[in-house]
Amino acid sequence: MSLKYPKCAYAQVDLLAGKDQFPIGCVLKDGKILRAFNAVDTFRTPITNLMSLRCSRFASGGLAYTSDEKVYRTSYLDATVFTEIKSLSAYDPFFIEQKTGDDTDLVLFMDSDYVCLRNGGYFSSPLSAELRCGVLRCGRVFGFDSYNGQLLKWSGEGSYKDWEPGISGAGQAYLDCLGGEVWSVFDFEDELVALQDNGIIRISVAGNPENFRIIDNFSMPTLFRNTAAVVGKGIYFCAEGGLYCYRGGKVNKIGGLISEDAQYPDVALCHLGKYYVVGATSATLSRRAVYMYDTVENTFQIVNADAYYLAADNRSLLGYAANAIYRIQPTGKYSFGCGKFDFGSSSRKLLTSLEADCDEDVEVSISNGRFTRTVAAGGKTRLNMRGVNFSVTVKGSGEVRSLKLNAEVRK
Repeated sequence: MSLKYPKCAYAQVDLLAGKDQFPIGCVLKDGKILRAFNAVDTFRTPITNLMSLRCSRFASGGLAYTSDEKVYRTSYLDATVFTEIKSLSAYDPFFIEQKTGDDTDLVLFMDSDYVCLRNGGYFSSPLSAELRCGVLRCGRVFGFDSYNGQLLKWSGEGSYKDWEPGISGAGQAYLDCLGGEVWSVFDFEDELVALQDNGIIRISVAGNPENFRIIDNFSMPTLFRNTAAVVGKGIYFCAEGGLYCYRGGKVNKIGGLISEDAQYPDVALCHLGKYYVVGATSATLSRRAVYMYDTVENTFQIVNADAYYLAADNRSLLGYAANAIYRIQPTGKYSFGCGKFDFGSSSRKLLTSLEADCDEDVEVSISNGRFTRTVAAGGKTRLNMRGVNFSVTVKGSGEVRSLKLNAEVRK
């Protein structure tokens, strides 16, 4: 009597080629795992409940306000240090930047008042136009009314101080358009681009005010407020369904980690050509995390910090969590989730080996759902591990150029 052994086929999967990668502290670029940005605890006690102002990037530091309606400023030399701006009351403010000689005025709009910050001091004055958002263009402030999100208002040629109505002065126009109320507006590609609850408007404001008009109006899924930022040649923002980019009069969805994993983001901003999403809950991690999208390299990653505010100084980007401030920089270990693999079969199979081309300090953990085996990656490693589905995680600080898993699969 002869024994019959089950027939098997040899199979191999490329662990860096799947669609379910989850990079924390690294990126997948050109089929390689590269160390990227990570969060390093500075062990400082931050101000709690910070919320970033819209478009909160400027050369001399950062601005934030808190849930108790106070405004703070960070230093460009050290963004871990916050200075309260004379206990100013602010409810959902925004600001513009304006050059005045050799100085830059940072003008905060706070309902019916404006506050101008200059050279460490400030002065305030009542504002004739109450605005919820606005932008400086061609010497005028263009914004949308605090109580009517489709009412566009503009200042005279004297900028934020000039609200005297006239043919060439201040004025307003009601935009009867789809998409609901406007909550953010940008000076983009020589026109205004306004983001609404459910749409985007492109507005021409060239020449005389009587020539101001809507050029395009795009319908969108519900947009998340305060997630819009100009990065390079596009305006990136989050909406129900994921990450989107407005560029050249078109809206495109950006597939990847933010679209697939980030839930209910609070705010986003641009820093050195990268788009950061703050306050979103990770569906995979079941907690808040910071997402980064490199718009040039088209790479995603998660920065492992439960941050609610981001600012920058002359050294790096910083994330502010409940009990710590993190410097976000390319250092420390990373974690890369490769996803689950069944080699195209629902039957049990035998993992025979792992083939890795990588630097030192890289380890691979393989789980079959019942137990996990961790090995030091490098060359070919025998596994002899059985199961139906396998999940793989790579941890370390070195570059991984190739990572493949071999198995015997029953026919």
